[in-house]
Amino acid sequence: MPSSHSALCTALTTSVAICHGIADSLFPVCLGFSLIVMYDAIGVRRHAGMQAAVLNMILEDLFQGHPISQRKLKELLGHTPSQEASKDFADDLKRNLYQLTTGSSCSKNDGIANEPVQENSANLSSFDNLASETPFTSSEIESLHELYKKLSSSIIKDGYIHKEELQLALFKNSKKRNLFLDRMFDAFDVNRNGQIDFGEFVRSLAIFHPKTPQETKATYAFRMYDLRHTGYIEHEELKEMVQAILKESDLILADDVVEAIVSKTITEADTTGDGRIDEEEWKDYVTKNPSLLKNMTLPYLMDITQAFPSFVLNSEAEH
Repeated sequence: MPSSHSALCTALTTSVAICHGIADSLFPVCLGFSLIVMYDAIGVRRHAGMQAAVLNMILEDLFQGHPISQRKLKELLGHTPSQEASKDFADDLKRNLYQLTTGSSCSKNDGIANEPVQENSANLSSFDNLASETPFTSSEIESLHELYKKLSSSIIKDGYIHKEELQLALFKNSKKRNLFLDRMFDAFDVNRNGQIDFGEFVRSLAIFHPKTPQETKATYAFRMYDLRHTGYIEHEELKEMVQAILKESDLILADDVVEAIVSKTITEADTTGDGRIDEEEWKDYVTKNPSLLKNMTLPYLMDITQAFPSFVLNSEAEH
C-alpha cells in the first residue's frame, strides 16, 4: 500500500512543520524519510508492477483459450510520478481543510505569502448549484474551491487555472510538453478560452468521481482520444496516445510492436470496417474492456471531507 505509506509520511512531515517549524532539526529528517518512501513507490514497486503487467500479457497470448491459471500477477504495486504528484496535492487539500477547521496556519513557517486571488464569475456561483449538477456535496465543493485558489495563483495570479499551472501541479514542470496534459486541459476548458474557471474545474473533476456512470466516463475518454476533434479515433491518434502512455510508464517498445497493438485495437473496436472508431463503437469496446477506463476514476474524490468531519459540521454551506 504505497499510497498509505506516502500519505502517513507526508502527514508526519507536515505536522512537524506546523508544530515545530521547518527550522527544527526534526523537519529535514522527516522530509528525507518521506522522499525516500515516495521514491520507492515511484521506482521499485512501480517497476515490479510493470513487469507483472508484461508477464500477464505474455501468458494471455501464449495460453489464449487454455489459461494455465485463473489468477493474475498483481500489477498495482506502485505509482507514476504524476500519480504521486496528484496525491501530494490531495494532501495539500486536506491540510487546507485542517487549517479552515482549526483556524491554524503554517504560513509563518513555510515562508509563502498568501497572495489575494481575484474571484471570477465561476467562483461566485452558488456551491449548491454546482452540487446539484455533480456528485459533490456543497461542503466538498467548498473544499475544492480552496484547492482551486491555490492552483489558480501558482504562476499567474488572476483567479483562473492556466495550462502551465495545471502542468506544474501534475508534473512539477510548467514547460515540458505532455500529451496527456494537453488533452486534459482541453477537456477541462469547456468554453475554449485558454483558462479554466471554477465551474469548469468542478464539473470536469466530477467526471473522475467514483459515483459518475461509466457511460459518462467513456464519453469523456473518447473526447480525450479524439485528438483532432473529428468525431472519430483514428489510427494515428490512437498510436500517439499509446506512445504517450508508454512514455508516461517509462516503457520502451519497438515501433512495430506499438503498431501491432494499435492495429489490433482498431480491428477489435471498428465494427463498421471503416478503419476508425466512432463514439458508439468506443462505448461498446470499453463495455467489453472496462479496464480501459480505470484511470478515469480518482477514489480520493470520495473522501474530500470525510477525513475532516468537523469541517462539514461547521460549514455554512450545510445551513
